[in-house]
Amino acid sequence: MIARPRAAIRRVTDDDARTCPGRGGSIFVRVLWFAPWFRSLAHIYGRGLTSNGHEVLIVTSTKHPEPAPSLVTELMCPAKFYDPSWIRSAWDAERAFRKFRPDVVMTEQTSDPMFVALAQRMHPQMLIVHDARPHDHTHQLGGWRKTVKAVGNRQRHHILTFSRHVAKDVAASEWKPPSAQIHQVSLVSDFRDEDVPEFREAAERRDFVFMGRMAPYRNLDHVLLAWAQHVRGPHYRGDRLIIWGRKELAPAKYAEDCRMTDESVERRSEIYRYSDISQGRFSGFKGSFCVYLEASQSGVQLVSAQLGIAPIVSNVGGLPEYQAPTLPVLDPTDVKGLVDVLDRMANPEHAAERGRVAQEFYLANHSERVAAQQLSDLLEKSIASR
Repeated sequence: MIARPRAAIRRVTDDDARTCPGRGGSIFVRVLWFAPWFRSLAHIYGRGLTSNGHEVLIVTSTKHPEPAPSLVTELMCPAKFYDPSWIRSAWDAERAFRKFRPDVVMTEQTSDPMFVALAQRMHPQMLIVHDARPHDHTHQLGGWRKTVKAVGNRQRHHILTFSRHVAKDVAASEWKPPSAQIHQVSLVSDFRDEDVPEFREAAERRDFVFMGRMAPYRNLDHVLLAWAQHVRGPHYRGDRLIIWGRKELAPAKYAEDCRMTDESVERRSEIYRYSDISQGRFSGFKGSFCVYLEASQSGVQLVSAQLGIAPIVSNVGGLPEYQAPTLPVLDPTDVKGLVDVLDRMANPEHAAERGRVAQEFYLANHSERVAAQQLSDLLEKSIASR
């Protein structure tokens, strides 16, 4: 069954003002946001939009492993498309949509047939694209899912991306509708800014972290090889490499040289949760690895910078766009370059200084306030141009 909205959905009438209160006559927008997977992220943007005077209703599911904070009104649908309760969910959702009467309908690019069908009935104007192409074989879609995704891509007037890299890929893609306009706004972390723990100074800095899903494109093999060389070198200061993520590790071709059983490597076979972040379990790391072989964007990179941990990223996809100019950007197979970075960041003073640079860059370019303002301006312009 569909979960009831966490706050009542106000019935909007034709007599409602069309300007945002307190924003000098800016246009008021009712946004219906379909977020089958990026539930937490939709809530962060949704709260930012409501702070700018708009109204947001999120249609989502429990697919994301972490519960979203209750920031804006949401309708909860089953996580599995073959769940029999989808029929009742769809009926309840459509009644809510009629009451809400959205001005803009946004939907994530998805291969979930029920979400695509439900969104299509609302004639979405804006498609949200996070990844323009698969990262590796684990991201490849089967035949029928490709068809469903293609249906969801059709007849979109606007496409929203979060990096120049994805915007360029979408522009060159075969599925993009010829008349669709491509837009870009800053990507925000799905962890709330106000819950960020206190910045850790040098005296509290220790260890490095590799976190997230253990998919092949994450490039753990080269990280382990560089780590083994760093541990054997003169700049090692007794730190551990914390491998924090769900799913079993794929066999590393450098496993013997990387000494996976060495005490300098700790494996935590669990997903990281918001409670781990808010309680400060991440804030004291010296650095965070995001040297992926393929990527569009990285939530790990953003949350690391948000916490004041310097991300170490590769020069692929949109990762360099999210990196402060003075922070390391490497070829993903450059083991020697990665060792040099580790040797420098082993110094806790250097790690803390780089972490502060990362955090300042995040707040200036990717905070909730900045990203929500960009999205708010985009939606207002799309309404005004009609």
